[in-house]
Amino acid sequence: MDIIYKVGQSVIEELYEYTERNSLDDQSEFFPILKTCIKAMVKECQDEEQRVHLEKQLKQYARSQYCNLWLYNAKESEEKVYIEQEKNEANHMFEKFYENALKNGRV
Repeated sequence: MDIIYKVGQSVIEELYEYTERNSLDDQSEFFPILKTCIKAMVKECQDEEQRVHLEKQLKQYARSQYCNLWLYNAKESEEKVYIEQEKNEANHMFEKFYENALKNGRV
């Protein structure tokens, strides 16, 4: 499972880099792709407990990357940044977009 997690981290990092270079829309493009990648990696685990654990780990890693990028963009575009407020908003939006990704069946 460790190798799947490491591959997952690399895929997530590459997806974030691609998104920054190509300006993917969070809701309609980025999160459906992210969720698809995580779901595909999780399928490789042998038992349900491993799948649940790996999905949780990869989702947390993706959330951390999302928050870091959110804070970076906030600092670039705003004169005064309220870090905790921005983190809370980033976490909220991550959850909202991640949970709603793929609900319409499209990537």
